Amino acid sequence: MQHETFAPLCVPKQVAPTAEIDTKAVPAHERIDYWEARCRNNIVGFQCSTLSEQGLAARYRHYRFGALQMTDILGNDHVIDRTPAHVRRQEKDAIFLIALVKGPAFINRQNRCVLAQSGDLILYDTNTPYMHGFPGDMRQVIFEIPGAPFRKRFGNWDLREALRLDSTLAHSKTICQDLFTLNFDSPAASVETQIWDVVAAAYDLANGQMRTAYQSQIFKRIRRYITANLADPDLSPSSIATALGISVRQLNRLFSTEIHSVQRHIYAERLQRCKDELLQDHTNPVSISDIAFKWGFKSQAHFARKFREEFGGTPSEFRAAARQAA
Repeated sequence: MQHETFAPLCVPKQVAPTAEIDTKAVPAHERIDYWEARCRNNIVGFQCSTLSEQGLAARYRHYRFGALQMTDILGNDHVIDRTPAHVRRQEKDAIFLIALVKGPAFINRQNRCVLAQSGDLILYDTNTPYMHGFPGDMRQVIFEIPGAPFRKRFGNWDLREALRLDSTLAHSKTICQDLFTLNFDSPAASVETQIWDVVAAAYDLANGQMRTAYQSQIFKRIRRYITANLADPDLSPSSIATALGISVRQLNRLFSTEIHSVQRHIYAERLQRCKDELLQDHTNPVSISDIAFKWGFKSQAHFARKFREEFGGTPSEFRAAARQAA
């Protein structure tokens, strides 16, 4: 395999990977074992095989964006097999959103084989056994989405069978393009929002609730506006509608297929930002009230009540747990 640069879907050079693995540094006969062990640490457990006479030639770079993780993988032809034994030994409550940058590829699970080509997206849960194979040189980018927030947003969306989004079809092409043109220059929270937007669009498509291209563009503008103005305590459905030149009725209609209403979405986003700061501020702590006011809450009591409803604990308890873990 001739190594290529990580583009497209390339994070800025100033963003350092949390892990970087390359089998070329390992003797050919040890590469499979090395690859399986390193992938088990940062991605998921499986067994790997290749028919290449040179052995497995593969590398990955692993990144974190807030609560989400991303792994960028290059390799020659190989097959990975996540067996029931692997699932039992290493359960992983996560959904994988895969952008197939260079293919083709196949996924065999639940007695169904899904074939994919470059440009396609694939969604599946990680706790159902599967075989995933690449007949030639490949590159895929895996976005790992934690199971708990995924279920909170999408209920019992069953992804035991792999969902393929075909980049050549009009109804799914826009979704694929949105992920392939992800803006990594945005803050981590915004990167998360972009990924969640892609998953939400896939959910709408899978459940027969696909928006028109026009509606999708307006919805993305709404989400971007909310993200940019979360700190404004006066952010509301009315102010959003006025800023974007639409009616409140139209705004609510665009959110009618979402898990959260507009106002509930604003609260959820604010609470997540507050939680992130509480978990990360142990080196230079800011008061809980300052964090709450920073993200648009007008009352610390109101913030504390909403926080407990959302996360099952108080802000002080989350801060204490973060300090103990540091």
